[in-house]
Amino acid sequence: MAVIQDWKYKNSSQEIITNDCTRKSPPTFYSLFFFFIVFTFSIFIPALAYAEVTRIFGPKIYDRGSGQPVPVVSQFSAPNTAYPYAIKIYNGGLQDDEEQGEFVSSSEIILNGKVVAGPNNFNQKIGSLSVVVSLLPVNELSVELRGKPGGRLAVEIVPEGNHPPIANAGSDQALYVGNTATLNGGASSDINGDPLTYQWSIISRPALSQATLSDTNTVNPTFQVDEAGT
Repeated sequence: MAVIQDWKYKNSSQEIITNDCTRKSPPTFYSLFFFFIVFTFSIFIPALAYAEVTRIFGPKIYDRGSGQPVPVVSQFSAPNTAYPYAIKIYNGGLQDDEEQGEFVSSSEIILNGKVVAGPNNFNQKIGSLSVVVSLLPVNELSVELRGKPGGRLAVEIVPEGNHPPIANAGSDQALYVGNTATLNGGASSDINGDPLTYQWSIISRPALSQATLSDTNTVNPTFQVDEAGT
């Protein structure tokens, strides 16, 4: 029966003892923590091509029916509350709607308990309105159309301005020497919906390591683990 001492790898001085009394060093352990990898973005927009804007809400159509005005309440989430957003209101509906409604002369739009557009913001001459707002992780939007029946509004919420992308280089990994490390930037995003390119670089590695990235401009570069970290 083999007698093997229980052990947890902490440093290179620990050993495994077997039944023939030989001592064997544990496998060399390598952690990606000791490789410092820079992951940066650039935004690439081909000529005459534009990415669709990332909408946080909508566009949603609201129609003024008969009877007393009734608020329509919706809830939605925001993926990133650090950036400003714009609530865009289109009187009469969206321009590319097959069937546009009439302009409304009075409405009230409330976001998270605050009025962002009221009766004074609407009349038969105002075709659109944009208001900069701040969002919460979970938001509540109330839209109440007033005036005569037949009026229509379209409402959407989009990022305000152009913002830098959010880089996500994936989870930390722990690997053995000889393994292949696969990096993953696929969870990165751009709140404006702009297409992204990738640029990876290694800025620090173990002293004797010759590791290089397989491709610095792909979403999933790899490199060979050739030395243990310290």
